Amino acid sequence: MSSGLEFSTRIYTFGSTSSWRRIDDSPFGLFGIPTNHFYMPENGVFFGSSRACTINWIVNHHVILYFDLGKETYAHFTLPDTDSSDYQCKKLCVLRNCLSVCYGYSRTQHSIVWQMKEYGDAQSWTKLAMISFHGLVPLYISETNVLLAISSSFKIVLCNLNAGSVDFPVIDGIKNHYLYQSVRSRMAYIYHESLVSPNGL
Repeated sequence: MSSGLEFSTRIYTFGSTSSWRRIDDSPFGLFGIPTNHFYMPENGVFFGSSRACTINWIVNHHVILYFDLGKETYAHFTLPDTDSSDYQCKKLCVLRNCLSVCYGYSRTQHSIVWQMKEYGDAQSWTKLAMISFHGLVPLYISETNVLLAISSSFKIVLCNLNAGSVDFPVIDGIKNHYLYQSVRSRMAYIYHESLVSPNGL
C-alpha cells in the first residue's frame, strides 16, 4: 500500500535564469528504510567551513544524515558512542565551528555535549562538557567558556564550563511568555549575516 507521500530535494539557483532544480540523489537508499519509517525530528542544521558545506539532520536517533551542497549528494556518519541507554534526546548544533550534539539523560538529569573536531570523521567525536542540567538546546560558547543554551522549560541557561556552574539570567525587556512562544516555534537562533535562513532549511 502506498503511503501517498513523496520526498524530493530541490535547489533554487539565483541569477538571471533563477530556477528550481530537482536532485536525483535520495537519502533513503543509504539506510534501506521505507519513507514512512524515516524519522527526522528536527530542521536541518547548516554547517559551513573551507572543507565542507552541508545541511545535517539526526535520523532514526543513531546517525547523522547530511546533504553536501557542493556535490549535491547525501551521505551519513554515526553519532558518538554512549555508554548508557538512558538518554532522552539529542540536539544537533554548531559550536565553535564544529558540528556538535547534546545528549540529555533523564534518570541522572544531566547533559553531555560532544563536538566533531574533523567534520565527517566519526572517530573525531570529542566530549566537550558534562552539565548538571537536563534538556538543553545549546546555542553558543563564549570566549570565556560559557555555554548559552535554552532549557526544556524554555528558560535561558548559562553554563560555565570552567566552574561547572549553571545560571538562569533574567534579561530586561524579554517577557517569559514571549520567550516561551519564540522557542516553541523554533525561533531561537544565534544571529549571523547570511542568505541562509535557519528556519527554512
